[in-house]
Amino acid sequence: MKSVVCVVWSLLTLLCMDAIGQDMFQKQQVDYLNPNPTTNDSSSVFRFFGSPVSYKYKLSGNFGELRSSHFHAGLDIKPSGGRQVDHILSVGEGFISRIAISPGGYGRAIYIDHPDVGYTTVYAHMEKFDAAIEQFVLDRQRDAESFSVDFYLEPHIFPVTKGQKIGIMGNEGHSYGKHLHFEVRDTKSEQPINPMLFGFATEDNVAPNIMSLALHGLDDHFHKNYNKKIPLPAKVNNIIQIPEPIIFPLDRLGVALSMFDRTTGAANRNGIYSLDMYVDDSLTYSFQMDKFSFDETRNIIAFFDYKAKKEQNQTYTLCYKYPGNELGFLDEAGSGLVLLNPDTTSRLKIKVQDWHKNTTTLLFDIKRADSIAMQDEVIKGRVIGLDDEVTISQDDCLVQFEKNSLFRKIDFSLKSTKNNKNQTTYHIHNILEPIKSPIKISIKADTSLVDLKDKAVIIRQGGQNYGGQWDGEYLTTRIKEFGSFYLGYDTVPPSIKSINFTKKAGRKSAYQFKLKDNLTVNGATTRDVKYKVWIDDVFVVSPLRKMNNTLTVPIHQLAKGSHRLKIEAWDHSGNKANYESVFTK
Repeated sequence: MKSVVCVVWSLLTLLCMDAIGQDMFQKQQVDYLNPNPTTNDSSSVFRFFGSPVSYKYKLSGNFGELRSSHFHAGLDIKPSGGRQVDHILSVGEGFISRIAISPGGYGRAIYIDHPDVGYTTVYAHMEKFDAAIEQFVLDRQRDAESFSVDFYLEPHIFPVTKGQKIGIMGNEGHSYGKHLHFEVRDTKSEQPINPMLFGFATEDNVAPNIMSLALHGLDDHFHKNYNKKIPLPAKVNNIIQIPEPIIFPLDRLGVALSMFDRTTGAANRNGIYSLDMYVDDSLTYSFQMDKFSFDETRNIIAFFDYKAKKEQNQTYTLCYKYPGNELGFLDEAGSGLVLLNPDTTSRLKIKVQDWHKNTTTLLFDIKRADSIAMQDEVIKGRVIGLDDEVTISQDDCLVQFEKNSLFRKIDFSLKSTKNNKNQTTYHIHNILEPIKSPIKISIKADTSLVDLKDKAVIIRQGGQNYGGQWDGEYLTTRIKEFGSFYLGYDTVPPSIKSINFTKKAGRKSAYQFKLKDNLTVNGATTRDVKYKVWIDDVFVVSPLRKMNNTLTVPIHQLAKGSHRLKIEAWDHSGNKANYESVFTK
């Protein structure tokens, strides 16, 4: 096999896809690795791929779109409409290399390797697989006695051809409506790549929208110490120009934008493709959503304004870069920091584009005020830098920082308080400061509750159960958010409540139950519940949907007569719940 060689892919013409699929291809020039071992002809890759559906589709989500905790790794393809079933098709010749099923996330997903071109395509949220695949997976689930499975396959088990049906579009996993989540990944690196680079583009003549402009005053470590939203005039010929110069009270400026894109014929708000910010005609910040690494996806919380997201659920993309932000798609043009002075007016131009080069441009002038505004005095704590490895203690709590835990230097704060039940809560820094890599925290056990050590969990106040593992006298876990934490004890089993169970099944094809963990320590709950279902002592594969905690027990294939149903569920602390009943079909 020839080695991978780097080529410039120039899409000079609109290429046709198969008659079953999409007819839109995009003219674009990008540098990529050509993994094809037999040819350097870049256009062959585009001829290789067809459409994942049999109709001209529209998108409800695009590549790189900003989600609360990750970048969207593919395209969300809308259903065709009406009541017909939408079959999912393999976009090219290859083999099914992986199948994964889970109560959340991608739900039911198929991964297809295409060795001839070196890419893997992903098809997620499917309702069901093709019959042979479905039976194969069902056998695996029964062998594992688990609804959730994730396994890899040899090439000879399920070879596929271009346009072959592999399943039906669905709404499984973490999904708010029927659609296909479709990805293209580099097989070797597993990096997701923008599918539009391979011709999976839809019609689009709509320029992106810039809804709001925010100007941030920044200290030496890129902490926001001033925030001003600027009203925007109407767009004229896709240009937004603020008429009067902006006078800013600080000398270090960062820009943030609330924005989105739409495609022709679809109302969904999607992400933008690229942004370029110029200060006095010099490029100071730039990005283009061609690919990213899953290892980088945590950096999204330093790509948007974390505080605005947490407090108002508003998404403002930062046009400046925290020192610890390592996103590979960020251009090396600069940090985006704008330095102002009172004697010179700076001209800012920000170009926002979608894949089809539809462009919206924001223009404004800005200068520093004659005098710098007084800033609030910061109470200094323990200063922790990006490369610091340090453990800080407060009473019976330890907080351990490793290298690369943070996006920027912080003045760390750790305090403790006790309630009227003598329970200690540890307030770990500021909930509005993003954490780059999960931080280890440890809380010492209460000696009076030593008999309950196996039931101990670490709880984030008002939110999540972090579980924990014992390390000597300390219960330890890793946190992704700062906040207030305490040691709790989970002694209550999960709950299993009927939704539609009746002793006489009648024409029902399935029974449904609500399956939830009953941990209610200061309102904290968890969904980390494992379960098994048996009918007549035979394990039954029963789907769980985490979004609504609904467990579905299929009964359509049972013979007529009396049957015994048994459900077991247990939580992180080993508390077990049982549900048993007899029914007639």
